[in-house]
Amino acid sequence: MKKRELLLAITILILPGLLLASAEIHVSKNGKDSNSGGKQDPYLTISKAASAVQPGDTVIVHGGTYREWVKPLRGGTGEESRITYRAAKGEKVVIKGSEIIKGWKQVGGGVWKVELANSFFGDYNPYALILTGDWLAYGKWHHRGDVYLNGKAFLEMQKEEEVGQTSGSWFCRTDEKTTTIVANFGKGDPNKETVEINVRGGLFMPEITGLKYITIDGFHFLHAASNWAAPNRFQPGAVGTWMGKCWVIQNCTITDCRCVGIILGKAPGIDFSDIDAYGDHIIRNNIIRRCGQSGIAGYKGATRSLIEGNLIEDTNYRSEFGGQETAAIKFHYSVDTIIKNNLIRRVNEKKDNHGADGIGGFGIWIDANNQSFRVTGNIVYDT
Repeated sequence: MKKRELLLAITILILPGLLLASAEIHVSKNGKDSNSGGKQDPYLTISKAASAVQPGDTVIVHGGTYREWVKPLRGGTGEESRITYRAAKGEKVVIKGSEIIKGWKQVGGGVWKVELANSFFGDYNPYALILTGDWLAYGKWHHRGDVYLNGKAFLEMQKEEEVGQTSGSWFCRTDEKTTTIVANFGKGDPNKETVEINVRGGLFMPEITGLKYITIDGFHFLHAASNWAAPNRFQPGAVGTWMGKCWVIQNCTITDCRCVGIILGKAPGIDFSDIDAYGDHIIRNNIIRRCGQSGIAGYKGATRSLIEGNLIEDTNYRSEFGGQETAAIKFHYSVDTIIKNNLIRRVNEKKDNHGADGIGGFGIWIDANNQSFRVTGNIVYDT
């Protein structure tokens, strides 16, 4: 074979591999979204990486706190061409739905207030929106936001005067232009401490339904202000597949989310009659704690999924609101699902107006029209 023909043959063999070669996209708090996304030239936000990543690529996020809602624009095309989002090895990556708030003014008796222009929240103001949805039995006046002092969530009060009586509590009101938050910090000074409030409904969830082959690995998710996730409506949550297929969510910590931590639930634009269009997820080795409604929940979206090795604790730990959807794990209409080797503890319930138990507070609740479930090897206690 002539030299020229040999080079041509080698090129034909190698070129497809080069065209399909995966890339690493890096994100760092020292980066810029105008950069190229390379290791030495990283992006600043995960959202920028999500707009650039292609099937087969890996987004590596370096240590720091990222205050954004990551909304992937595309998924992978198969197991060999997944899109992977991964925290850099040995680095702590935190994704928060909250913002730090300064400018508090002292009222007296440990009570402070802050006034924020409604434009600060964009098109989603959790303090102008209460929790709504079917099977929400009590606490319906609560808002979707929350207030945190040095990472600890305060308790919302229904009346402003109640804040003065309870350290670690808050109240909010809104008008056409302004949102006012009143909080009791006891002896603390909120302008010197870290005070955060929820401002985003989700943390990692696409707005496009049906994305496939996405892996989320090793992140810390906090402070989502999503609504109550009733199964007969579109279901929001902190981290979710939005009725995608073949997602892997693993080695993550998901805490202090207003309602649901991981949602595998109902979304628009999906043909629910095609059972092969969604599901096949792996949800494993996550820590999920202090979520107001459920650690993991969903309608149909958990079909053919494996829920394994997760720690879910302190669900509805404040007993602020709840109902027939309150459980560490809660599924409807899913088929061939395995719930295996999870540790579930401390799911709270609240007595109804007649003093009877049973409004909600379950470890694993396999609700209506699930089929061919296997529940094995789990430890469930203190519920």
